[in-house]
Amino acid sequence: MGDSKKAWPVGDIARKAGSGLGGAGRTGLHEGDQQTRQPGLSGVEDQPPGAVRWFSAIQQVAISSIYMIYPLILAREAGLQTGQIINILQLGCVALAIGALLQALPRGRSAAGMLAPSCFTELYLASSLVAVKVGGMPLVWA
Repeated sequence: MGDSKKAWPVGDIARKAGSGLGGAGRTGLHEGDQQTRQPGLSGVEDQPPGAVRWFSAIQQVAISSIYMIYPLILAREAGLQTGQIINILQLGCVALAIGALLQALPRGRSAAGMLAPSCFTELYLASSLVAVKVGGMPLVWA
């Protein structure tokens, strides 16, 4: 079968990945790697150009605003007044911002060090609608 190194390149890949945990540096490449990064790719610690950051920010706001429909559905189903609906949507935006900031932290229990924004989900919509019908908004928050 020949040389075991040539037969099992997985060992080299695993060794490089294991030795590079936490030590990949700003480029995401390990010491001794002859590869260069492909254009358009960036590592976790890299800062993309300003235009890319602004486009990403607008994209994240647009995506997050789509999921604001779920708190709106609950508030309307509860028969809340317009001012109360606005307050719920504002608190929802604050909650999403806090979640994104916690994910973007470089250290900590909930930190990923990357932009990983959270969003509202339809998983709890049916049970929340039942709770609104039975006991109103206090039962949804309980």
